[in-house]
Amino acid sequence: MSGARGRLDDLPIPDDVCIADYWCDFMIELGELIGAYDALRLVDRIGGHIFNVPGTYPESWIVEEVVGPKKARLFHDNYAAWNDTHTRRIACKVTIPTGRRELERARLDPIIAALQASTISLSDAAELSGLSVKRLSSLKGRVETAAQTRAWSKPAARDDRQITIFDVLEEAA
Repeated sequence: MSGARGRLDDLPIPDDVCIADYWCDFMIELGELIGAYDALRLVDRIGGHIFNVPGTYPESWIVEEVVGPKKARLFHDNYAAWNDTHTRRIACKVTIPTGRRELERARLDPIIAALQASTISLSDAAELSGLSVKRLSSLKGRVETAAQTRAWSKPAARDDRQITIFDVLEEAA
């Protein structure tokens, strides 16, 4: 690999991520409600804020943009508060954790699994993740990663939707 050094935050959240024992209680609850992948996506987007959950389901809502209408409705129904007589829902505030540790592990575990499977070199993993070779070398020894995570695989080198200079030259000839 060559080029600009990557950042861990730029790596995608794996779609097969699972709830883990190191997640905070709120993240576990959210993951059980809407799924681990969508919980991480939601925390990645709005984590670290005190979030207002309206009493009535809104027409346009950031939660719906991130996780879709069905899971947004589940989120609303679970976190909107009831009034004292339990006759109607009222707005409430929910503190969304930053999920920094959970997001870092979710993004990094496929790279660690690929290192353990020897499908990627330490220097390539360091360039991809933005972490040092020394740190990745120490993380490579994490036993629980390989069994639980699908190893990272290098994306296709060429996108079929993108034309090349050779295509342009052939059309011009």
